[in-house]
Amino acid sequence: MSDRIDVRPEGARTANINPAALSSGKIRAALAGIPQQPTREKADQPARTVTVTVRGTETIVDCPAWCVVDHSTVRLVDLSDLYHEGETIALAAPQFDGRTEVLAVAIRQDPFYMDADERLPYLSLDAAGDGSDASLPPAAALAFIDQARAHLDKMRDEIRKIASVPAQPPVIPGVAGFTLSYETSDGPESRHLHAAGVETVGKVVQSMANRGEVWNIQVHDDSGVDVTFDFGCFAEDAR
Repeated sequence: MSDRIDVRPEGARTANINPAALSSGKIRAALAGIPQQPTREKADQPARTVTVTVRGTETIVDCPAWCVVDHSTVRLVDLSDLYHEGETIALAAPQFDGRTEVLAVAIRQDPFYMDADERLPYLSLDAAGDGSDASLPPAAALAFIDQARAHLDKMRDEIRKIASVPAQPPVIPGVAGFTLSYETSDGPESRHLHAAGVETVGKVVQSMANRGEVWNIQVHDDSGVDVTFDFGCFAEDAR
């Protein structure tokens, strides 16, 4: 049998509460304004204890209520490798060929780092959804959130500028216009384009159709005639 080491503070070993660990309710207060992690736990539920294995030795540590890591499955070389992490939340952002997740955030803590300042909970932010995480202490996280809110307000102002623009794009004299339409899992989509635009956009739409992400592709001219297969991007695939 392996030895078991209790690394919790003296008071926490009997009371089952680590004074350095925060309940999920206190974390919300300390990190006010940071996106909260989905949880089914009560806000004031105390931290729990878990047993981790460090070089074959079982070690008892405190684990905050917001942590979703299954520590029992992790084999550690050093206790400093242990971390706590909350559930990740992200924003689904639209792209031309689908959606991507951005602003992925999760609360994280490295409770046994050598530097005491780095043992506190922080916000792990993957802004572009590409795995490049930034570690933000509460003040920096709140500053970024304020910047993001200001940016969203500016985006809204830009939309207000075009709110009165007619839904149907104007017809350019002497230039034939076409409406490219298709369906996705999010519903029908359509774009009014000139011929070169249909060919350019159509190649992307057709590639999405080949992956089963788009269907019922049609192109109509301004008089309503179906001219889908007059365009090479669709005619080639239809052969």
